[in-house]
Amino acid sequence: MNIYQFFQKSCTTFSDQFAYSYEDININYFELKERVDKQSALLISNGVSKGDLVGIYSSNPLHSVINYFSLLRIGAVCVPINFEDQRFSLEKILKQINTKHFIVTQDLMHQLTPFISENSILFCSDLDCIFIKNGSKLVENTNFAFNPLLLETPSTPNDIDPAFIFFTSGSTGIPKGVILSHKNILHYIIEGSRRYKVANDDVFLCQPGLHFDISLFSILTPFTNGGKCILIPPHLRSNPLYLIETIHKYNVSVLYLVPSVIKLITQSIQNKTDLYSVRVLISSGEKIEAADITSFKTHFANSTIFNIYGNTEANDSFVYQLAEDFNEETILPIGSPLPYVRPILLNEHGEQCAEGEVGELFLQSETLMLGYHKIQDSHAFVKLDGFEGLFFPTKDLILKKDNQYYYFGRKDKMVKINGHRVNPLQIEEVIKKLSFVEEVAVSMDQNHSPTHLIAIIYSKHFYSSSDLRRHCAKYLPAVAIPKEFRIIDCPLPKTSNGKIDYKAINQIYEK
Repeated sequence: MNIYQFFQKSCTTFSDQFAYSYEDININYFELKERVDKQSALLISNGVSKGDLVGIYSSNPLHSVINYFSLLRIGAVCVPINFEDQRFSLEKILKQINTKHFIVTQDLMHQLTPFISENSILFCSDLDCIFIKNGSKLVENTNFAFNPLLLETPSTPNDIDPAFIFFTSGSTGIPKGVILSHKNILHYIIEGSRRYKVANDDVFLCQPGLHFDISLFSILTPFTNGGKCILIPPHLRSNPLYLIETIHKYNVSVLYLVPSVIKLITQSIQNKTDLYSVRVLISSGEKIEAADITSFKTHFANSTIFNIYGNTEANDSFVYQLAEDFNEETILPIGSPLPYVRPILLNEHGEQCAEGEVGELFLQSETLMLGYHKIQDSHAFVKLDGFEGLFFPTKDLILKKDNQYYYFGRKDKMVKINGHRVNPLQIEEVIKKLSFVEEVAVSMDQNHSPTHLIAIIYSKHFYSSSDLRRHCAKYLPAVAIPKEFRIIDCPLPKTSNGKIDYKAINQIYEK
């Protein structure tokens, strides 16, 4: 089964129920399928065919979702592109995908036009028109083709065919396109529906940007049982008051958020009953701070809370259901591997880790990507001695103890100080033990010789560097204590999905 066939079955079964709400627009499953079929005919009539990569550069999430299903029906590949973060390399991504087909909203045409090639075709999703690039300008094609009869003989994609390419920034700063198949995504959402017991009356809120793969969870999982997804305007995604109002207005029952966004909500909530409709709260994308758990449990009092470990390449891989008696002094695990995941931990000598030993995580999974776009498989997967098949090297450092797994940071973010390996994440954890610390980021200051650690701390209260050093000395070896502490009175820079933006911090605070 491919994604469109799954979609078609859901639209038939749940035809009268609402599938999506966006601002003042509600669209049921029947209406959605009609719009998808019409858009598919338009795309086929104007040259889009099976296997084509189509860039989606849209500020309207409802239009994006409709075009997802339209492209997947044809067998084309959806390539959502980040328009919100101007530092994200649009030019590099467009060179990689090398396509002439784009779906774009009118307000973003001026951003996209300088980077696309001659004769590129732009389907303007909010005007029902088509533009072609001619020289440096876009010319409207007023005589575009539309032949609905072409839908009668569609080229049906197989379940192992590519469905989406999601671009990550990559550890080197060069965007990498993660290719996910129909089968990858369907396995992800069907297993997720089973795990969280998704029902016909569940309402999902899609808070992440659609250029992130985790947005697919909220967009597609409701289709397993006829639920509904609430889509929100991009400029309001990080507005906690708007999120709270939307949760209350639509009785949202399933939330999938990064911890920093959950924290924004809990810090802004005034009436606890506004969040009472949420029965499942899923936290993923970054580590939950132990100090925030009590607040999460207090404000989401009716929720079962799950901590998820995953990445774009393999989707969700580990899950931990937060225990009722969990206390803030306990290290929060990422939990146990999901049924379709095979994890292997190897130490720096390439040997399987003993109980309690930290090692790099390698994964096999039903949801594992097909590969990276235009990157050889030998650079994406590895063969491990003694194990069958290929594994994905996550570069994450993980510890296993008593059948639970714990996250210890990134292998490629470990730094060397005076010949000693130091984990900045562990330093951040120590600093966050101080109650006045709102946020902290630890990184290497490369502008001084010798290089040293610097801690940027967002706090509403002043704390001296000497006091901070004394606190760190209680838990850390001398080599791991930052040489410099900077207290700031504003939140740390964030990426468009709410994570702390270390690249921006380095650019701003290390000058």
